[in-house]
Amino acid sequence: MFKKVFSIILSVLICLSMFTVSVGAEDKSADTLQFNKDGTFKIMQVADIQDDHHLIPATLDFFRLAIESEKPDLVVLLGDNISGVPSDFKDIEKARKNTAKAIDCFMSFFEEMNVPVAVVFGNHDAENDVTKEEQMQMYMSYDCCIAVDEGEEISGCGTYNIPVLSSDGKKIAYNFWFFDSCLYDEEKGISDNIQQNQIDWYIKKSNELKDANGGKPVDSMAFQHIPPKEIEKAEFISGEVNENPSPSSGEALQISAMLSQGDVKAVFFGHDHVNTYTALYEGIYLINCPTSGFGSYGDMNRGLRFVTIDENNTSEFETKLINYFNDYCNDDFSRCRYYVNSSIDVLWNILKFLIIAPFNGVSIFTAIYEVFCMVS
Repeated sequence: MFKKVFSIILSVLICLSMFTVSVGAEDKSADTLQFNKDGTFKIMQVADIQDDHHLIPATLDFFRLAIESEKPDLVVLLGDNISGVPSDFKDIEKARKNTAKAIDCFMSFFEEMNVPVAVVFGNHDAENDVTKEEQMQMYMSYDCCIAVDEGEEISGCGTYNIPVLSSDGKKIAYNFWFFDSCLYDEEKGISDNIQQNQIDWYIKKSNELKDANGGKPVDSMAFQHIPPKEIEKAEFISGEVNENPSPSSGEALQISAMLSQGDVKAVFFGHDHVNTYTALYEGIYLINCPTSGFGSYGDMNRGLRFVTIDENNTSEFETKLINYFNDYCNDDFSRCRYYVNSSIDVLWNILKFLIIAPFNGVSIFTAIYEVFCMVS
C-alpha cells in the first residue's frame, strides 16, 4: 500500500508547498513518513542479515528486543539482506521459491511489528540467480515495504528517495536517499561504484526538493550497502575499525555531488561486518553499521544502529549502536545461544545450548531447529 500511492502523494505535496498551501496534521496519511508529535524520527538500520530460508531464530529475537525497546519509525535494510544460498539450485523456480521464503523470514516479522521498511541491495543479493528486480517485487508485496525501483533508466535496482513530513504535516522537513551501490567482484575483491545516471537522478530530485522548499536544500541522509570511495580519505572519529573498509573501486562521483548540493549530512552503509566506525569527510559523516544477523561472520560486533533526527535541528542527528552480546546476552542461556550461532567452540556450545534450553522455557525441538539453521 505504501508504494502504490507514494509517488502521487509526493507530487501533490511538492505542488502544495510551492503554492504555500498548508495541510493540517489531521490529514496525515498512514502511507507517509512524518516526524512524531515530539519532533523526533528514529531509524533502525539492519545490515547484512545474509541468511537463507532457514533464518536463525536469534536474529529475529534480537530485532524484536530492539524494536520493542527503541520503537523505531522506520527500518532500513542496508543490503546483503539474504545470501546467495536460496538460489543455489539448478531449478530456477525452486530458487525463486527459496528466495521468497528467505525474504519472508524477516519481512513478515516487520509486517507483524507494524513498522515501515525501506530496502537497498548488497553484493550478495546481486549474486542470487533471482534478479534484484524480481526480489524488489517480493519486497513490495508487503504492506510495510516503502521501497521502490525507479526504473530501467537508472543503474541497478532500488535507487529512490523518501521525504519525511514535519510533525504538523505542513511541509517536507527531511529526506532519505537510497542507493543501489551495484556489484562486487568476489574474485578481484573490488566493488562497483554509484553510476553517473544515479548521480544525475539524485541531483535532479535534490533540486526539485530544494525548489519546493523556497530555494533551500532539504536536509537529508543516504543509505547504501558498500561504503563510498571517500572513506579512504575520511577522518575516523569514533567506533571500531576491525577490518579494512571495502569501498567502491570506481571513480568517486557520489560524495562530491552531495557536497555540491549541500543537502546530505550523512551516508550510512554496511558491507564490512565487524566495523562500527563514524568518519567525517569534508562535513559529511560516513558511518558503518555492523552485521545485524547470524548468517555470516560478525562475532562480538553484531548490532543494530539507531539514528534519531529532531525536526527542530535537522542539520544534526544522534546515533547509537545496540550490540547483541552486550545488550541481549544477560544470562547463561542467551550467552550460550550467542556462542552457538557465532560458531565459537561450536560443538561444546551446541551441547550446552541443548541442555540449557528446556530450563529457559525453550522447547528442545525449537533448540534443535535453531542448531539446524546454524549448521545448514
